[in-house]
Amino acid sequence: MGYDLAMFQSREAASVYVCVVCNGVVDNPMFVGDCEHFVCEENCLNRIHLNCERCPYKGCNENFRSRKANPGFLRLYNALRVNCVHCKEWSGCLSELATHYSNTCVMFPVRCENEGCEQTRNRDDMDQLHSHLCGQRVDPCQYCGVNVSRAALKDHFKCCESYPVLCNHLGCDFIVRRNELAAHQQSECLFTVIQCEWSEFGCTHTSKRKDMSYHYSKATGQHLNCVKKVLGKIVSVLSSDKPQHAFALSDLKGPQNTYHKQRYQNEDLHFDPKECLQVLTDMGDEQVFEQLPSKRNYVKKLDMGNCRKLTDNAITRVTQITPHLQYVDMHYCKQITDQSITELAQNCPQLLLLDLRKCNQITDTSITQLVQNCKQIRHLDLTGCTRLTIDSITQITQHCKKLRSLRLPPIQITDTVIFDLAKNCVELAELWGCSSISPALEVELRSLGIDC
Repeated sequence: MGYDLAMFQSREAASVYVCVVCNGVVDNPMFVGDCEHFVCEENCLNRIHLNCERCPYKGCNENFRSRKANPGFLRLYNALRVNCVHCKEWSGCLSELATHYSNTCVMFPVRCENEGCEQTRNRDDMDQLHSHLCGQRVDPCQYCGVNVSRAALKDHFKCCESYPVLCNHLGCDFIVRRNELAAHQQSECLFTVIQCEWSEFGCTHTSKRKDMSYHYSKATGQHLNCVKKVLGKIVSVLSSDKPQHAFALSDLKGPQNTYHKQRYQNEDLHFDPKECLQVLTDMGDEQVFEQLPSKRNYVKKLDMGNCRKLTDNAITRVTQITPHLQYVDMHYCKQITDQSITELAQNCPQLLLLDLRKCNQITDTSITQLVQNCKQIRHLDLTGCTRLTIDSITQITQHCKKLRSLRLPPIQITDTVIFDLAKNCVELAELWGCSSISPALEVELRSLGIDC
């Protein structure tokens, strides 16, 4: 759109440059034909370009053809003197008007620079808009530091983890950060309802934290009675001739528990060097088979610990030609499965020691086969065998009467199972991995010489 004629100091001179389309003084003039008639470059030129084939000036029949104005025309046009319609103070040539508007005119309307803001203000007022009025201005949250627009600040405060909130317990006026509220109520808030510290001994009192000290001062006798009852139960369990619980190991009479009276120290199983075979940790199946000595029928000790490349194929072939094995270490052989243990049980009935630590692919099936065939076994390590269940321990209890050392898999062991194990395995001296048993049973096991 063209300029308002009123802003020109000489209206007579400016009237020469009126656009025929918008009737204002032409803005960035463009000729529309050889006749050198002109219109505004932007909106007006687009309008006549779509609707006219000839020059839009009345009485002119020249064909429409847009082209830039010649230099002489532009020199006279740019020399027109104008007054600023916004600040009312500036005057100058028309060619300088755009620079004045974009840089120095304090009253020129400009759009807010904040993304998403549609407001316009005089340039002189824009700083105030940016600092106080614009809802799209982005500032860091004063509590958590996250950048958020002013329009969204209220909603942000509703979820800001560092925003100060009032404790919601009735009567508490403590203000704390939202992410610290739970900790405050758990450990500090005087209006949180808590249990008496003596609850584990039988006290059922609950009250607000601020009132608990009064309870402690008045309930000393009650708390002592609770402790007395608990101690009485412990004493009756440990000293009674006929304990009330089902696991009275002291009932084991005669020669069957005499071994428990002497703490067992794991003896070394001594073998002649010719009877021993140690497999290097980096060996594979074929290398193990090639390493077997010529008199392989006499091998009694087989050490394959930490050989993680070995598979069931190697274990099966070795056990088939070494029937006199007594000592087998297969800890961390993580590729072996029930097949290896079953072959070992069938081919090596004289087995005395078996280390299966971290062999986490074996199951109850192979352990059952093992203890049924190798009833002379004395030392069995099942640490880290995660697929075993209580059924394996039951089978060990029934068949391994000469067991001296047992390291249990990571399962929940009940007092009943441990009682049966100690009762049937009368030579048992070391029992590891039974941390879930009751304190009373643990005391009785230690009194019988069982290290647990």
